[in-house]
Amino acid sequence: MWRSRAVSGPYKSSSDVAKYSPGDWARIVGLKDKFLGDSDKARWNPSFSGCLSSGQTYNPDHKSAAYIRDAGFYALVKDDTTVANKVIDELLAQVRTRNADFSDTSRFCRDDSPSGYGRGARPFGTHPWFVIGEWGTELLFAFDYVKAYATQAEQAEIREWFKDSADYMHPNMKARYDNYFVNRWADDYRLVKSSHGRLTDERPFYGGPRIPDLALQYNNRDSSILMYTTLVGADQNIDYLKDHGERWVKDYLVATYFPKDEWVGEHNRHGSNSYTTADTPDYGWAYGHALLGHLITMADVLARTGDTDAYDFTSTNGVDYDGGVTSKGAPAGFPEGKSLRSLIHTWTRYSDHTIKRYGTLDSGKLTDPYLIDGSFSVKNWNSVRDIVYAQANMYYRDDHIKGAYLRTNPGMKPYSSSVESGSAAWMGGGKVYPGVLFQFGQMEHINPYPTK
Repeated sequence: MWRSRAVSGPYKSSSDVAKYSPGDWARIVGLKDKFLGDSDKARWNPSFSGCLSSGQTYNPDHKSAAYIRDAGFYALVKDDTTVANKVIDELLAQVRTRNADFSDTSRFCRDDSPSGYGRGARPFGTHPWFVIGEWGTELLFAFDYVKAYATQAEQAEIREWFKDSADYMHPNMKARYDNYFVNRWADDYRLVKSSHGRLTDERPFYGGPRIPDLALQYNNRDSSILMYTTLVGADQNIDYLKDHGERWVKDYLVATYFPKDEWVGEHNRHGSNSYTTADTPDYGWAYGHALLGHLITMADVLARTGDTDAYDFTSTNGVDYDGGVTSKGAPAGFPEGKSLRSLIHTWTRYSDHTIKRYGTLDSGKLTDPYLIDGSFSVKNWNSVRDIVYAQANMYYRDDHIKGAYLRTNPGMKPYSSSVESGSAAWMGGGKVYPGVLFQFGQMEHINPYPTK
């Protein structure tokens, strides 16, 4: 189907599906060409001494990693051995870069706090680790697209490097979230410490409740790391990596999805909160969809291995936080409880204005431009991160969800000529895919999920 789309569409060229729909394939070809002209653009060769520390100084270039990812995808679709071999050569050069040897525990230290969790531990959901997760995911997809062109020895060498990087990041991420609950693995979400239930001064929308601190710990930075380690686990059939990814998806739905008022922790990102000085009311919508894209990617890749539990999970379980804030219950229209499908529906209710909430704390801004709906006319700011629904809808086959990512549902704004992040917006949250709609859009008739 991808080979057919590369020739005749849809999503081959701009507006070939609807006005301002993306020309994913044209962009993919362009990034492939950039890779051929500068193949080591995203190679990471950090020169730090001692243990890798937090901060942006040692971020890998995950934006340029889109070049090698798209070159790999092009090679797969066009069966281009020459391009595939160049991708393999660059992956081998990266894994042989001594300064990027994740097995060197004197540099990639596993822990610097006694308890192995929290902001003092490494790695944590901040720079450079979450960027390593995004960059690593792009390299992992590049490998997945061209692995059939590599020798068995080359595959083994590349996979060993991916496993070393996942094993560097996984233990502390697991310990970090294990610490919050009595036994999350047995669905016991009682908080270990009362301080975990404290409320911050952040608000999800005008007039909304205070957001619990724990809800803010489930954010796009941590999900970038969890997505990467989960995908490495799926590629190499490593149970402890796959299991933790599935558990984290469930944790998110239980702990930071508040069904009564239909909001999530990432709603705190709107501009008038103290978290950011930017006055853009839909940042929470955008960040929430970036994280949702990571959740969907984890659930979808696991489902393609035969494990659909993350997609099927429903629960009315939750956490009782301070001040009577609770994440227990079921959202509108889903009496069975919270799920990835109901979470998607919750977000669509903002986009079609069934839910009208304002991303501000200023009573003077309770006007239509400040509605949380994915666009902000004051700055001509428009997001298309809801296209991530397309991947999940290959599993759910829900007409409402399809209409949402196509922007054809009543009350939804159509695609715009101006989108935040430019052409990269069509790659999904964290720029994971060459083209979300090219790869998954309007493919509900395809079933890529094996039975268990």
